[in-house]
Amino acid sequence: MSEVGTLMTILNHLQSRMGKGTKVPFHAIANLMRNVGYAITFDEFMSLYNQNDQVQKMISGTPSENEITIGQSVADVQGDGEEAGDAKVDQMAQKAAQNINQPA
Repeated sequence: MSEVGTLMTILNHLQSRMGKGTKVPFHAIANLMRNVGYAITFDEFMSLYNQNDQVQKMISGTPSENEITIGQSVADVQGDGEEAGDAKVDQMAQKAAQNINQPA
């Protein structure tokens, strides 16, 4: 597996275990990469990040040497994409559920 593929696998694993929007220390990601045979510095990570749209989609905000945020929350998704649409439907359903118990 390539370095980018390995990084994506690690990011996917962290997201599935910890949830979207989780802040992870960069040194933890570097340690996981080293455990599978890829020594990676923050500069190398940023190079992979800047060159790969899939890696960018897995990270919210701007990565720092201290930590990165795994997964994009719905608030991070721009436009009227499917995730934003799902959030709107959830919001409408919650409002409807609240209104069901209100007197008419």
